[in-house]
Amino acid sequence: HTHTHTPDNLETMAPALRAKLNYLLTWRLPWGNQVTQALCFVLATVVVAAMARNGVIGTTTADARGTLSAWLGPFAQMIGLQFAASFFLIILVLKLTAWVATRLLLRWQGWLTNPRHPLLAVWGLSVRLLGGWKPSLWAYQEALPRLPVPELEASCKRYLESVKPLLTPEQFEATTAKVNAFARSERAADLQDALVARRRWCHNWLDELWEGAAYLQSRNSLVYSNYCALQPEHMPDVSQALRASYLVYGHALVLQLVRDGKYPTTLLRGAIPMCVHGFNFGFWTTRIANKVQDDMAVTNKSSHFVVIHKGRLYELPAIDKDGKPLPVRWLHKQLDNLISIHADTSVDETLPVASLTAIDRDDFANVRLQLSEDNVKVFRRIDTALFVLSLDSTNPTDRASECRSLLVGDGTNRWLDKYTIVVFPDARFGINVEHTPTDGTIIGHIIEHFCVNEPGRGPGGKHPDMPYPDEWQEADDLPLVDLDLCALPFQPTDEFQAQVRQAYMAWQSIADNVEVAALTTPVAKGHAKKLKISPDAMFQLAFQLAYFRVAGEFTLTYESATTRLFRRGRTETIRPVTEASCAFVRAMMDASTPKEERLELLRAASKVHGRNVKLAMAGQGFDRHLFGLRLANGLMGNGPLDVFSDHAYQMPFKLSTTQVAGRQAPEWGGDCSYPGQGGAFVNPLPDGYGIVYMIAESRCAYIHVTANKSCVKTDAQAFSNAISAALTEIAALE
Repeated sequence: HTHTHTPDNLETMAPALRAKLNYLLTWRLPWGNQVTQALCFVLATVVVAAMARNGVIGTTTADARGTLSAWLGPFAQMIGLQFAASFFLIILVLKLTAWVATRLLLRWQGWLTNPRHPLLAVWGLSVRLLGGWKPSLWAYQEALPRLPVPELEASCKRYLESVKPLLTPEQFEATTAKVNAFARSERAADLQDALVARRRWCHNWLDELWEGAAYLQSRNSLVYSNYCALQPEHMPDVSQALRASYLVYGHALVLQLVRDGKYPTTLLRGAIPMCVHGFNFGFWTTRIANKVQDDMAVTNKSSHFVVIHKGRLYELPAIDKDGKPLPVRWLHKQLDNLISIHADTSVDETLPVASLTAIDRDDFANVRLQLSEDNVKVFRRIDTALFVLSLDSTNPTDRASECRSLLVGDGTNRWLDKYTIVVFPDARFGINVEHTPTDGTIIGHIIEHFCVNEPGRGPGGKHPDMPYPDEWQEADDLPLVDLDLCALPFQPTDEFQAQVRQAYMAWQSIADNVEVAALTTPVAKGHAKKLKISPDAMFQLAFQLAYFRVAGEFTLTYESATTRLFRRGRTETIRPVTEASCAFVRAMMDASTPKEERLELLRAASKVHGRNVKLAMAGQGFDRHLFGLRLANGLMGNGPLDVFSDHAYQMPFKLSTTQVAGRQAPEWGGDCSYPGQGGAFVNPLPDGYGIVYMIAESRCAYIHVTANKSCVKTDAQAFSNAISAALTEIAALE
């Protein structure tokens, strides 16, 4: 189940061998599964009919001797080869026609550039009819278009536009000269041709390259790449063990639905198909520390999960031998028993092994290479688990401390290599997610699906397989598992204990440096509508205004855009800092600027931002394109290029932002009373901010800001306050 990645030593290989290996790694059958199945079906039918006609299979009942030919021969003669071939040829043509029609329809992006296009309704209806009115998870996957490779000249032009507000005139002139020289060079043309050729044979020219370079090759602590998500506001009146059992059952049910292809597919605006490739990984993956580049293992064939409670690890089943989730009532008793047994024990009595997952990846790889045989077996059971469930011992005091706890834990209860469900003593839950296999939209969809089906929660109502305790039937209870038999005890050798203690100190240094601020603002979609701008632009411009106020300058800003309109698409970069956004911020900082002029500049900046968002979603962003060109240059054994060593390209994203989508699950319908609360991540830059925001319709918005305490230039709470003030000022321009 190990995922394949481009090797790191490609730079040292001979060009011919490197090219051949890259071809083998990236070649894919360009046809969809449905077309392939139809061709195989027709071929098998023709072969059987031909065998019957030529006597390989008996053709008369008189020659039959109790074998298959007793009925197959007359049947083949009765229908005839031509009829059989014609019948299945019709099926093939219909399948091909539907597949080609769907693919052609999905290539049209008029809905993105013009939401009021007169053909939009007809287009959406056609897409839904071809995919089925209740499409399965994979209904549209094979027909999604491939991610395009943008034109080189267009990417260079947009790149220069993005860095101009952040450079001095002299710096911009120097950067422009380097970019133009690169765009006109033969090497740039060769690199562009390499990406175009890769696109021709890959489902997605970017995904494997990005996964390796952006995640698996990073040697930083996973604290700086994982993210957390908080539960919705509503709190059911249940115990920690019961809430945990609901979560375990709900996640096991999602896995079963994905395996069977019955999980609901993702449709943007209820009609536009999005890539569901991420559901091949979901929450059932493990990142395994290795030298230079980590591995990614898929564990969807497993049936167990790992529980962490007060530093102790246990292995429990989540799925029975028939592939079905174990009953909630059994899980509840098992977890309640585990919590009761350790009611009087302390976390200080255990070895904080989980802290190993928070250290430098090369250091962790060294530890794994030196493990004893017994400890290797324990790690293997953890690596192959579906997910980790952490039953915490302390409750967070507020939303900021809840985010911080989910991100870093206490050094014993966050296994950062795996998807970890965290349940606090008051039954509140959250998750910590390893970022490599999927992005937040996939995980958010899974969490929403659970929330709308959890008993007594959400508009989805009560799930029939997740009953209340008073509905349980004791006669159906299964025997409990002996906790002594399912414990995962590490062998405490002197060397291993020393490594863990050192890792715990490293974790503590990282955790103590993480600062989180939480903000709930009444400024939301309703205010953006009155201002006649997009909600996302309103928040991004507020971030720019707030940062300028606290830092006195503009800075390179990252915002993620989804590219899941394309097969195996993940994200593209939006750069919110533009000349229009800077003009708006300067107008807001100038007290003499009239309100009407500020509003005009606000709408102009929103328009530019909206254009950039659409370009990114349409696969025409330039950041991933430039990344691909730079990586291709290295893979082809070329020397460094000035355009990529230039100051403008090397500028870090001090502001890293992402908007969390809400109400993805179709069961939400029009009910807005049950929004999520977003999540958080830590910006790895010492002087950077990480911002996650979730706009809960017109009611409110949740914003979480992270920073590093060690940097005197950053202050998460002060920046959060500046964002709140900026949003209020922008809303006042109505």
